Amino acid sequence: MTSSPPIIPFLSGKDVCQRVASLHASAPLARILLSDMKRLKPYIPSIPLWIDAGIDGLHDLANSTPNNKNKNKDPRQDWFDTVSQFDHYQDIADGQFQAKPIKKKVAAFVSAVLDAANIHNPEAISVPQLPHVDGSGRNKINKALAKVAAEWQIDHPDVALILPVILTHSKQSQKKTARNAHVKLAVDCVKASDADACWIVDASFSDEEQSADLRGRRMKGLVNFHEEFNAKLADKRIETIAGPYWGLNLLLWSRGLIDSLGIGVGSGYRYYISGGYPTSGTPRIALPPLYRRAKTGVELRRWVDSAIKQLGTGHPFYAELVKIKPLATTTRATAQKQLATFYRDWIDSLAAAPPTGRAMTLFQSLSIAFSYGKKLNDDFPEDVTSELTGEGTTRAPESIVEPLMLNCL
Repeated sequence: MTSSPPIIPFLSGKDVCQRVASLHASAPLARILLSDMKRLKPYIPSIPLWIDAGIDGLHDLANSTPNNKNKNKDPRQDWFDTVSQFDHYQDIADGQFQAKPIKKKVAAFVSAVLDAANIHNPEAISVPQLPHVDGSGRNKINKALAKVAAEWQIDHPDVALILPVILTHSKQSQKKTARNAHVKLAVDCVKASDADACWIVDASFSDEEQSADLRGRRMKGLVNFHEEFNAKLADKRIETIAGPYWGLNLLLWSRGLIDSLGIGVGSGYRYYISGGYPTSGTPRIALPPLYRRAKTGVELRRWVDSAIKQLGTGHPFYAELVKIKPLATTTRATAQKQLATFYRDWIDSLAAAPPTGRAMTLFQSLSIAFSYGKKLNDDFPEDVTSELTGEGTTRAPESIVEPLMLNCL
């Protein structure tokens, strides 16, 4: 029996809101930044809201502070205007204060943040938290923020609290010793905040960049993080959320390690820390037979032409590639709608499987895509290259699905 997938679209712009209203109107929750509420208010779909004040942007306040010398409005201005209204925001961003937080200041900051979000009558609000860093330098401040949020909720029992756990480096999940410390901090903050849900995302990870081997090891580390986090909270079961990613969120959900999927809708298939420069880049379309994305343009059209010739009319994917061909050079709006529709259908196909068979369903579909991609002679044009380390590319047609497939079971 098909069950409605527990997706949480991340709202980031007018076009995204419109696609969510069209494709995900029954979503149980949608996440939006507090700084985007005014700008997007006319377009927000009729879905319960989870409001995040973007406190993770205090991770690096110097780089998140707008440059007022620019002639055009700095894209970080709305975020900065929102966060800088909260008393003691500079203290929260300061390393010395983080090591020795003063409760009175922390309480004033947290109350201001949660009150500002609560004005909009959301279903849920993020507990103010800073991203995890190497070492224990933010343990005290995150625990203090979490504890004060729990005290605030006593007087606001109708709104749910969601605790963000934002990782920022591969070794925080890949290396066992470091992972133990970060899992413990996440669990401690869940208990201190008495949060109703926990959202875990790695802001340093994209499952569409770097070599397949490296991505596979990153995925395994994040799978282990979720497994160990869940085990330590076995006596206090809370809702868990992961994403947005391209495929890792689907993998975690299919394996029963999370309850809800944070998703992009036509764009936004990885998480960026708040307060950064928004980037649009070249639009991408989904290539359904390969379960991957590719940048639109003349080079992609040439690749599709070549793939069609290799397959021949008798191949089961021939018709899909013929359908894709005109999209290879389409407009941004059309590309994003096609991508969002494919992604919805991919999630729906997994939701149609029984929970115990969901991981196998994902594995089988990815295996077919891997086999198909492996037989194609031509690598992709330079549609994706690593922006993080420069190590490896994803030009091989099968390279996106390979690490997902290997971590399914």
